[in-house]
Amino acid sequence: MPFAPAAPKAVARGRKAAERVALAVVKGLADELAASGHKLSGVALVVASNPNPQRLGNEHIRAHALEGILFREVLEAGAKACRIPACTILEREAHARATAALRRPAAELSRAVARFGGQVGSPWRAWEKSAALGAWLALAV
Repeated sequence: MPFAPAAPKAVARGRKAAERVALAVVKGLADELAASGHKLSGVALVVASNPNPQRLGNEHIRAHALEGILFREVLEAGAKACRIPACTILEREAHARATAALRRPAAELSRAVARFGGQVGSPWRAWEKSAALGAWLALAV
């Protein structure tokens, strides 16, 4: 059975609620960091993909893609409302973007990320490495 189209008012209400939660989360994190003497200076969202929902034929997959887009958009809006720069980075592009933005050779970045992993401990998964690069990029912007 295909999904029923969502009522625009319900979608708008849900989006507003998600935006309020995202703002509260970003503000809460910024406040928590400030209380410990740190400053949240940027947010990087490292994502596996950035699909065009209109091109997805399967309604179930399209719904999940729309959820992911909503998540990214409200988190970015929460950061913006807190005057914190935010960027979205495709995971497969993180290393190349970091190489260019940080003006460091790719091999040097790989070694630095490996050293981060040594400090964090095992396991040090690919998504954690990408997140570390995203955080580094957020600090550099």
